[in-house]
Amino acid sequence: LANPEPRRAPYVIAGSLMGLVPLLHAHTTLALLPALAALFLLKPNRNWFFFVLPAASIGGLEASYYYFTAGSLIRWSPGWTMQNGTLWQLTIHWLKNTGLIIPALVATFFFPAPRRAKIMAMAGAVLFIAANLWLFAPWAWDNIKILIYWFIFSLPLLAWFLGYLWQRFSWPLKIVLGLIILVHLASAGLDLWKLALPTAATWRQWDTDSLMMAQVIKDLTPARAIIATAPIHNSLVNLTGRPLYMGYPGHIWSHGYDPGPREQALRQFYEGQATTLPAPAPQYLLVGP
Repeated sequence: LANPEPRRAPYVIAGSLMGLVPLLHAHTTLALLPALAALFLLKPNRNWFFFVLPAASIGGLEASYYYFTAGSLIRWSPGWTMQNGTLWQLTIHWLKNTGLIIPALVATFFFPAPRRAKIMAMAGAVLFIAANLWLFAPWAWDNIKILIYWFIFSLPLLAWFLGYLWQRFSWPLKIVLGLIILVHLASAGLDLWKLALPTAATWRQWDTDSLMMAQVIKDLTPARAIIATAPIHNSLVNLTGRPLYMGYPGHIWSHGYDPGPREQALRQFYEGQATTLPAPAPQYLLVGP
Protein backbone atom coordinates (compact mmCIF):
# COMPACT_ATOMS: atom_id res chain seq x y z
CA LEU A 1 0.00 0.00 0.00
CA ALA A 2 3.02 2.30 0.37
CA ASN A 3 4.03 1.93 -3.29
CA PRO A 4 3.71 5.32 -5.08
CA GLU A 5 2.15 3.48 -8.03
CA PRO A 6 0.15 0.73 -6.37
CA ARG A 7 -0.87 -2.29 -8.40
CA ARG A 8 -4.31 -3.82 -8.24
CA ALA A 9 -3.29 -7.34 -7.29
CA PRO A 10 -2.24 -6.54 -3.69
CA TYR A 11 -5.55 -4.76 -3.13
CA VAL A 12 -7.52 -7.73 -4.44
CA ILE A 13 -5.57 -10.16 -2.27
CA ALA A 14 -5.85 -7.96 0.81
CA GLY A 15 -9.57 -7.42 0.21
CA SER A 16 -10.17 -11.15 -0.17
CA LEU A 17 -8.36 -11.84 3.09
CA MET A 18 -10.31 -9.08 4.79
CA GLY A 19 -13.51 -10.72 3.62
CA LEU A 20 -12.58 -13.87 5.53
CA VAL A 21 -11.91 -12.10 8.83
CA PRO A 22 -15.55 -12.29 10.07
CA LEU A 23 -15.23 -16.08 10.02
CA LEU A 24 -12.23 -15.88 12.33
CA HIS A 25 -13.11 -13.10 14.77
CA ALA A 26 -16.04 -10.71 14.56
CA HIS A 27 -14.50 -8.16 16.94
CA THR A 28 -11.38 -7.92 14.80
CA THR A 29 -13.59 -7.10 11.82
CA LEU A 30 -15.19 -4.23 13.72
CA ALA A 31 -11.79 -2.98 14.86
CA LEU A 32 -10.31 -3.05 11.35
CA LEU A 33 -13.00 -0.86 9.79
CA PRO A 34 -11.75 2.47 11.21
CA ALA A 35 -8.16 1.34 10.62
CA LEU A 36 -8.94 0.76 6.94
CA ALA A 37 -10.57 4.18 6.72
CA ALA A 38 -7.37 5.62 8.20
CA LEU A 39 -5.24 3.80 5.61
CA PHE A 40 -7.41 5.21 2.84
CA LEU A 41 -6.89 8.73 4.17
CA LEU A 42 -3.15 8.13 4.30
CA LYS A 43 -2.93 6.67 0.80
CA PRO A 44 -6.04 7.53 -1.25
CA ASN A 45 -6.19 6.08 -4.75
CA ARG A 46 -8.69 4.44 -7.09
CA ASN A 47 -7.31 0.98 -6.50
CA TRP A 48 -9.08 0.87 -3.15
CA PHE A 49 -12.14 -0.14 -5.17
CA PHE A 50 -10.42 -3.47 -5.83
CA PHE A 51 -10.02 -3.92 -2.10
CA VAL A 52 -13.57 -3.00 -1.18
CA LEU A 53 -15.20 -5.17 -3.86
CA PRO A 54 -13.91 -8.59 -2.69
CA ALA A 55 -13.98 -7.56 0.97
CA ALA A 56 -17.65 -6.56 0.75
CA SER A 57 -18.63 -9.47 -1.52
CA ILE A 58 -17.08 -12.13 0.70
CA GLY A 59 -17.38 -10.48 4.09
CA GLY A 60 -20.83 -9.03 3.49
CA LEU A 61 -22.46 -12.45 3.49
CA GLU A 62 -20.66 -13.42 6.68
CA ALA A 63 -21.44 -10.09 8.34
CA SER A 64 -25.12 -10.45 7.40
CA TYR A 65 -25.22 -13.92 8.88
CA TYR A 66 -23.56 -12.64 12.06
CA TYR A 67 -25.98 -9.73 12.29
CA PHE A 68 -29.13 -11.83 11.90
CA THR A 69 -27.92 -14.51 14.34
CA ALA A 70 -25.98 -12.40 16.82
CA GLY A 71 -27.13 -8.87 16.06
CA SER A 72 -29.14 -8.74 19.26
CA LEU A 73 -25.89 -9.12 21.17
CA ILE A 74 -24.84 -5.61 20.10
CA ARG A 75 -26.76 -3.19 22.24
CA TRP A 76 -26.72 0.41 23.42
CA SER A 77 -25.07 0.64 26.82
CA PRO A 78 -23.37 3.98 27.56
CA GLY A 79 -20.63 3.74 30.14
CA TRP A 80 -19.38 0.23 29.34
CA THR A 81 -19.05 -1.41 32.80
CA MET A 82 -20.45 1.70 34.49
CA GLN A 83 -23.84 1.91 32.81
CA ASN A 84 -25.40 3.79 35.71
CA GLY A 85 -22.47 6.13 36.28
CA THR A 86 -22.22 9.79 35.36
CA LEU A 87 -19.81 11.18 32.78
CA TRP A 88 -17.59 12.39 35.62
CA GLN A 89 -17.52 8.92 37.20
CA LEU A 90 -16.66 7.38 33.84
CA THR A 91 -13.83 9.88 33.41
CA ILE A 92 -12.43 9.02 36.84
CA HIS A 93 -12.81 5.32 36.00
CA TRP A 94 -10.63 5.68 32.90
CA LEU A 95 -8.06 7.83 34.68
CA LYS A 96 -7.76 5.13 37.33
CA ASN A 97 -7.33 2.40 34.74
CA THR A 98 -5.13 4.15 32.17
CA GLY A 99 -3.40 6.89 34.16
CA LEU A 100 -2.18 9.74 31.99
CA ILE A 101 -2.41 7.86 28.68
CA ILE A 102 -5.67 9.46 27.50
CA PRO A 103 -4.71 13.04 28.51
CA ALA A 104 -1.33 12.53 26.79
CA LEU A 105 -3.03 11.35 23.59
CA VAL A 106 -5.31 14.40 23.59
CA ALA A 107 -2.37 16.73 24.18
CA THR A 108 -0.38 15.14 21.35
CA PHE A 109 -2.78 16.53 18.75
CA PHE A 110 -1.53 20.02 19.62
CA PHE A 111 2.03 19.05 18.72
CA PRO A 112 3.64 18.48 15.28
CA ALA A 113 3.27 14.72 15.39
CA PRO A 114 3.44 12.66 12.14
CA ARG A 115 0.16 12.77 10.24
CA ARG A 116 -0.05 8.99 9.89
CA ALA A 117 0.31 8.50 13.65
CA LYS A 118 -2.46 11.02 14.31
CA ILE A 119 -4.81 9.38 11.81
CA MET A 120 -4.26 5.92 13.28
CA ALA A 121 -4.86 7.32 16.77
CA MET A 122 -8.10 8.87 15.51
CA ALA A 123 -9.15 5.44 14.22
CA GLY A 124 -8.45 4.10 17.69
CA ALA A 125 -10.47 6.91 19.24
CA VAL A 126 -13.48 5.82 17.19
CA LEU A 127 -13.18 2.36 18.72
CA PHE A 128 -12.74 3.78 22.21
CA ILE A 129 -15.89 5.88 21.93
CA ALA A 130 -17.88 3.02 20.39
CA ALA A 131 -16.82 0.60 23.14
CA ASN A 132 -18.01 3.09 25.75
CA LEU A 133 -21.41 3.48 24.08
CA TRP A 134 -22.28 -0.03 22.90
CA LEU A 135 -21.71 -3.56 24.13
CA PHE A 136 -20.41 -5.85 21.40
CA ALA A 137 -20.79 -9.09 23.35
CA PRO A 138 -23.15 -10.57 25.97
CA TRP A 139 -20.63 -9.92 28.76
CA ALA A 140 -19.59 -6.30 29.18
CA TRP A 141 -15.98 -7.23 29.90
CA ASP A 142 -15.62 -8.63 26.38
CA ASN A 143 -15.60 -5.07 25.03
CA ILE A 144 -11.90 -5.28 25.88
CA LYS A 145 -11.59 -7.03 22.49
CA ILE A 146 -12.40 -3.67 20.91
CA LEU A 147 -10.51 -1.53 23.40
CA ILE A 148 -7.25 -3.41 22.91
CA TYR A 149 -7.23 -2.21 19.30
CA TRP A 150 -7.78 1.36 20.50
CA PHE A 151 -4.64 0.99 22.59
CA ILE A 152 -2.62 -0.59 19.75
CA PHE A 153 -3.63 2.13 17.26
CA SER A 154 -2.72 4.81 19.81
CA LEU A 155 0.72 3.51 20.77
CA PRO A 156 2.69 4.99 17.81
CA LEU A 157 1.43 8.50 18.58
CA LEU A 158 2.03 8.06 22.30
CA ALA A 159 5.57 6.80 21.68
CA TRP A 160 6.29 9.79 19.43
CA PHE A 161 5.01 12.17 22.10
CA LEU A 162 7.22 10.68 24.80
CA GLY A 163 10.24 10.90 22.52
CA TYR A 164 9.38 14.49 21.61
CA LEU A 165 9.16 15.51 25.27
CA TRP A 166 12.34 13.65 26.19
CA GLN A 167 14.36 15.48 23.55
CA ARG A 168 13.18 18.90 24.74
CA PHE A 169 13.05 18.44 28.49
CA SER A 170 15.83 19.45 30.83
CA TRP A 171 17.27 16.75 33.08
CA PRO A 172 14.98 17.50 36.05
CA LEU A 173 11.95 17.20 33.78
CA LYS A 174 13.39 14.06 32.18
CA ILE A 175 13.59 12.51 35.63
CA VAL A 176 9.93 13.39 36.26
CA LEU A 177 8.93 11.94 32.86
CA GLY A 178 10.91 8.78 33.58
CA LEU A 179 9.18 8.37 36.94
CA ILE A 180 5.76 8.81 35.31
CA ILE A 181 6.62 6.08 32.76
CA LEU A 182 7.89 3.78 35.53
CA VAL A 183 4.68 4.25 37.53
CA HIS A 184 2.60 3.25 34.50
CA LEU A 185 4.80 0.23 33.85
CA ALA A 186 4.65 -0.73 37.53
CA SER A 187 0.87 -0.87 37.33
CA ALA A 188 1.02 -3.67 34.76
CA GLY A 189 4.01 -5.23 36.51
CA LEU A 190 2.02 -5.50 39.73
CA ASP A 191 -0.67 -7.50 37.96
CA LEU A 192 1.91 -9.84 36.42
CA TRP A 193 3.64 -10.26 39.78
CA LYS A 194 0.37 -11.21 41.49
CA LEU A 195 -0.33 -13.80 38.79
CA ALA A 196 3.15 -15.29 39.20
CA LEU A 197 2.82 -15.84 42.94
CA PRO A 198 2.43 -19.46 44.16
CA THR A 199 -0.73 -18.35 45.96
CA ALA A 200 -2.35 -17.02 42.78
CA ALA A 201 -5.75 -18.52 42.01
CA THR A 202 -5.62 -21.23 39.35
CA TRP A 203 -8.27 -23.16 37.47
CA ARG A 204 -7.68 -26.72 36.34
CA GLN A 205 -9.36 -27.48 33.03
CA TRP A 206 -8.61 -31.20 32.87
CA ASP A 207 -6.95 -33.64 35.25
CA THR A 208 -5.02 -36.84 34.47
CA ASP A 209 -8.18 -38.98 34.52
CA SER A 210 -9.77 -36.65 31.96
CA LEU A 211 -6.75 -36.99 29.66
CA MET A 212 -6.88 -40.77 29.93
CA MET A 213 -10.63 -40.88 29.26
CA ALA A 214 -10.22 -38.60 26.25
CA GLN A 215 -7.74 -41.08 24.78
CA VAL A 216 -10.18 -43.94 25.39
CA ILE A 217 -12.88 -42.03 23.51
CA LYS A 218 -10.51 -41.40 20.60
CA ASP A 219 -9.64 -45.09 20.47
CA LEU A 220 -13.24 -46.35 20.60
CA THR A 221 -15.24 -43.88 18.51
CA PRO A 222 -15.20 -42.74 14.87
CA ALA A 223 -13.73 -39.32 14.20
CA ARG A 224 -17.11 -37.69 13.44
CA ALA A 225 -19.17 -39.43 16.10
CA ILE A 226 -21.47 -37.01 17.93
CA ILE A 227 -21.15 -37.34 21.71
CA ALA A 228 -23.67 -36.11 24.25
CA THR A 229 -22.27 -34.95 27.57
CA ALA A 230 -23.08 -32.51 30.32
CA PRO A 231 -23.07 -28.98 28.79
CA ILE A 232 -20.10 -27.68 30.76
CA HIS A 233 -17.35 -25.37 29.50
CA ASN A 234 -14.50 -27.87 30.02
CA SER A 235 -15.88 -31.21 28.89
CA LEU A 236 -13.11 -33.72 28.28
CA VAL A 237 -14.72 -34.48 24.91
CA ASN A 238 -13.14 -31.20 23.76
CA LEU A 239 -9.79 -33.01 23.86
CA THR A 240 -10.93 -35.70 21.42
CA GLY A 241 -11.85 -33.66 18.35
CA ARG A 242 -15.31 -35.27 18.32
CA PRO A 243 -18.33 -33.00 17.92
CA LEU A 244 -20.39 -32.36 21.02
CA TYR A 245 -24.14 -32.71 20.88
CA MET A 246 -24.21 -29.51 22.90
CA GLY A 247 -21.39 -27.41 24.26
CA TYR A 248 -21.43 -24.85 27.01
CA PRO A 249 -24.66 -22.76 26.78
CA GLY A 250 -22.81 -19.52 27.48
CA HIS A 251 -20.54 -20.03 24.48
CA ILE A 252 -23.48 -20.95 22.27
CA TRP A 253 -25.35 -17.85 23.38
CA SER A 254 -22.32 -15.60 22.79
CA HIS A 255 -22.27 -16.76 19.15
CA GLY A 256 -25.86 -15.68 18.66
CA TYR A 257 -27.71 -18.96 19.01
CA ASP A 258 -30.44 -19.93 21.46
CA PRO A 259 -29.24 -22.90 23.56
CA GLY A 260 -32.51 -23.18 25.47
CA PRO A 261 -34.43 -25.88 23.53
CA ARG A 262 -31.52 -28.30 23.16
CA GLU A 263 -30.37 -27.65 26.75
CA GLN A 264 -33.85 -28.47 28.02
CA ALA A 265 -34.06 -31.60 25.89
CA LEU A 266 -30.66 -32.79 27.12
CA ARG A 267 -31.65 -32.18 30.74
CA GLN A 268 -34.86 -34.18 30.32
CA PHE A 269 -32.92 -36.98 28.64
CA TYR A 270 -30.39 -37.20 31.48
CA GLU A 271 -33.17 -37.14 34.06
CA GLY A 272 -35.03 -39.98 32.35
CA GLN A 273 -37.99 -37.86 31.29
CA ALA A 274 -37.28 -38.47 27.58
CA THR A 275 -35.85 -41.37 25.59
CA THR A 276 -34.81 -39.49 22.46
CA LEU A 277 -32.97 -36.29 21.61
CA PRO A 278 -33.69 -33.83 18.76
CA ALA A 279 -31.67 -34.42 15.59
CA PRO A 280 -28.83 -34.71 14.92
CA ALA A 281 -28.96 -37.49 17.48
CA PRO A 282 -25.70 -38.39 19.25
CA GLN A 283 -24.19 -41.85 18.78
CA TYR A 284 -22.48 -41.89 22.16
CA LEU A 285 -23.24 -40.67 25.66
CA LEU A 286 -20.67 -39.69 28.26
CA VAL A 287 -21.83 -39.95 31.89
CA GLY A 288 -19.69 -38.25 34.48
CA PRO A 289 -17.72 -37.11 36.24
